[in-house]
Amino acid sequence: MKKYKTKKPYYIALIIYFIFLSFRYMQGTDYYSYYYAYFFERNIIDAYNYGFVRDFEFLYNLVVSIFKTFNLSFFTFISCMSGLVLALYNRFFKAYKVDSVVSVILLYMLYGIVFIESALRQGIALALLLGISVVGNSICNVDCKVENYSINTIVVKIMLNIKINYWKKYLK
Repeated sequence: MKKYKTKKPYYIALIIYFIFLSFRYMQGTDYYSYYYAYFFERNIIDAYNYGFVRDFEFLYNLVVSIFKTFNLSFFTFISCMSGLVLALYNRFFKAYKVDSVVSVILLYMLYGIVFIESALRQGIALALLLGISVVGNSICNVDCKVENYSINTIVVKIMLNIKINYWKKYLK
């Protein structure tokens, strides 16, 4: 009889972490600056006509303006961004078959407080880098096993490979 490994504890841990991230209030060092940046940002039509209020990254300003167009609250924005970040990390964990409760705990301890809760834009960027760039079992054609490398090392390898591939185009 085959034993099947259940992933219920992993998904329960992700859901609990999502709830903590979604219901955060005044948590993180940049909470006020993101709150006020969201509060004063224009909707998408006014942003198109007059420009963005804050000088953040274009994509971040665009997403905030879209949320403001629909009159969604900052709480809704934070919940959606938290869900996006966790979905991208989930994709990364599944690609390397490390989707366990330990992965969620390590994500919280090493990156959660600093990047996901405080530096929101940087946390989204890191999640996009890890989550979207996963192709099969390699990241941007960088073959590495999670057992042998930390996430920091993997991120450095990704960045170096992207830089090398970028320069290879122009040095031909």
